[in-house]
Amino acid sequence: MKAEKQLLDTAETLQALVIKNKKADGVETLGAALAAIYDAFVQIVDEKDPRIAKVHYNLAETLFQIGSYDKAVENYRWIVDHGQWGEKGSTASGSNPVAEASLKAIASRYEVLRQQKLIPVELAARPLNTPEQKVQSPSLVEWVRWIDFHASKTHANLENFYFESNRSLYSHGQVKKARRADAALRH
Repeated sequence: MKAEKQLLDTAETLQALVIKNKKADGVETLGAALAAIYDAFVQIVDEKDPRIAKVHYNLAETLFQIGSYDKAVENYRWIVDHGQWGEKGSTASGSNPVAEASLKAIASRYEVLRQQKLIPVELAARPLNTPEQKVQSPSLVEWVRWIDFHASKTHANLENFYFESNRSLYSHGQVKKARRADAALRH
């Protein structure tokens, strides 16, 4: 339909503008406008339209570029939650789009957790017999699960994210879990 094409063309133009001006004041307003255009597109097409995943991906990429990491996570995770892990060649790199979105969701959530100061800058030593404490941040726990799940599906090398997740678990009182995960990482 002509309206669908017009929305996507407008979104593509606006997306380029947002990325070009990502450091400018007010770019968040343009990002919100882009999200509204993509939302309008999603509202008028069938929910199984394959272009919807590309819309979420493009929006996530733009949001990540302008530092709206939490909103980028939502869009990357939409792809993970609605896609198929076995697809090949649907991205510019020719990789699995779900695996790519999963990794980018992990990276985006990492940025959110850093902003919330849930990723430690420094660690203080703790005795090995420290009683395990419950991690109070559901988003941190979810992030660690995403890393484990992504690795189980892709067998990708996620050493940096494993390292940061172990440090985070350790700093939040999960000493034994962090040590077990660290030991598994080394083997």
